[in-house]
Amino acid sequence: MDRSEVYLLIDGEREYQDKLGPGRTDGSFHSIPGHLLIMDTYYRAAVDGWTRNPGNEVALDNVRKLAATCIRCMEEEGAPARRGTIDPVVSMGPLKREEVYTLIDGEREYQKQVWDDDRPEGQTPDEDKGVAEWLLFIGFCLDDAKRAAYYPESEYDCLAKVRKVAALCVACMEFHGAPSRWTKK
Repeated sequence: MDRSEVYLLIDGEREYQDKLGPGRTDGSFHSIPGHLLIMDTYYRAAVDGWTRNPGNEVALDNVRKLAATCIRCMEEEGAPARRGTIDPVVSMGPLKREEVYTLIDGEREYQKQVWDDDRPEGQTPDEDKGVAEWLLFIGFCLDDAKRAAYYPESEYDCLAKVRKVAALCVACMEFHGAPSRWTKK
């Protein structure tokens, strides 16, 4: 699945999130810790879905939800650009979705360079990694984001880690696809 298709899946999930009624949300912005709790819920649902169901569809359904929650967080709070990838001026404050996608594109290009071009011998290429391996790495980075919410190494450390989690979710869906919010059974 190419990245533009992944972004369309995320757009569909964000559309759904924005339409949630008062039974699920009061429509207000969440704090960064609130977003992190929602991200953690979808991460745990992805792991549980992978563990308890045949195939990857349930896990990838939740990876899409996790990615969309990361996007919503960065739309509301901003996020720093990966150094050297784009103009850092486009990175903080409320962001348009296209600006968030630009940040993710920069992170994915960094990941591709580090993981594909400079991969240590013996490590699995990204395209050969299974969903379980992606989930472990996403969880590791989400834990970093949660720690950074309270013990930041820099002013925007937590949001930089949210950007990384979003990019990992996008990578997972690029290699494994994901069901659409609107075409589920």
